[in-house]
Amino acid sequence: MRVWQALALASAMLTGGIEPTLTARCLIYVSVSEDFEKSDAVFAGKVIAEEYRPLKTPTEAVLSDLVVIPQGPAEVLTVRFAVEKWWKGGKSEEVTLHTSFIRYSEALSSSMAEDFRFSLGERYLVYAFKVSDNLRTSVCKRTKKLELVGEDLQKLGEGKAPEK
Repeated sequence: MRVWQALALASAMLTGGIEPTLTARCLIYVSVSEDFEKSDAVFAGKVIAEEYRPLKTPTEAVLSDLVVIPQGPAEVLTVRFAVEKWWKGGKSEEVTLHTSFIRYSEALSSSMAEDFRFSLGERYLVYAFKVSDNLRTSVCKRTKKLELVGEDLQKLGEGKAPEK
């Protein structure tokens, strides 16, 4: 993070809110087969719920030498899907993804620009990876709205329905 970004972040903290979005974006094209291989789970599903859940351990994220997000109780935004098809990593009818959106007790929040933004009620093809036993995704994966993934579905094949 550049010094001006750290100062802007510190200013946001002092004015009662924090919404850091780092400017890094993924510009490298990744093929369907490469992303499939690197993913722990690949599925298609509809977003049926978003909710904040307590983090299991207190967090402290150092964003630079100048700015530290408070340590202590925090909640992470999770996104729950009704799974329509699996290609890798699961069989269940529902799956929950963790995001980088963190809400702290002091009415502060943080997120990473690389986090994929889901919309309630929309259908997606998700390429997910595990972090501390939780599934996550990012804009660096091939995760997209289902209507935009023709090439992916063609290369992934039929997939399997979730088990009841």
